[in-house]
Amino acid sequence: MRVAAILLASAGLCLAAPVKYQAVHTDGYPGVETTRFDTPSVSGTIASVTTAKGFGGALDYTLTIDVTGTPHAYAFSLPPQVVPALAKGKPVTVEGKVTGGGPNARGQLAISDASGLLVAIGMFPTGWSAETGKRLTTSKSASYDETTFAVLLHAPGTTETAELVEGWRSFALAGHRFAANGASVSRELHGKLAPPDYVGSWLDFAVVRTGP
Repeated sequence: MRVAAILLASAGLCLAAPVKYQAVHTDGYPGVETTRFDTPSVSGTIASVTTAKGFGGALDYTLTIDVTGTPHAYAFSLPPQVVPALAKGKPVTVEGKVTGGGPNARGQLAISDASGLLVAIGMFPTGWSAETGKRLTTSKSASYDETTFAVLLHAPGTTETAELVEGWRSFALAGHRFAANGASVSRELHGKLAPPDYVGSWLDFAVVRTGP
């Protein structure tokens, strides 16, 4: 999964214990349609939520927001086992952006309501954040050494954290039920010439409210 590419935070552990979780039996990845951003930020009412079968068994969502009679459309995909708590008539705020360009363009999306986060793929609504957690694996190649870390998810209004890994987990946090995954990666380059696909570090996440 590569939703966002950002500089890593330090790999120190948070003092708060992670919340308990259950594994979600899917390895599907989220995605955001980069051509479906009518405007970077809108607040309105969900006029419709439709789904269609997407690539690799994913569900492609099309979300239409009514803003004083003007529709704004956004599109994203999720594994079918991860069902967002989106419903027609719900007042929401949608924020989106595209990073990179051409074949490297990547969409990011944050949907929230009065109770907080509904869907976050690569970007968060205000008050939410994520940081690098404990070291998980290290692999070595001729070009660079790559280390993966867990991701610690922080929600507003609580000192609890959720530990994310590259595999969906379900947990309760800040009064709601979520499914989420995440990956933080750091690469140590050998020598001075970077290979064409080289990215020094990134932190990816997807967080979806699935229930009350």
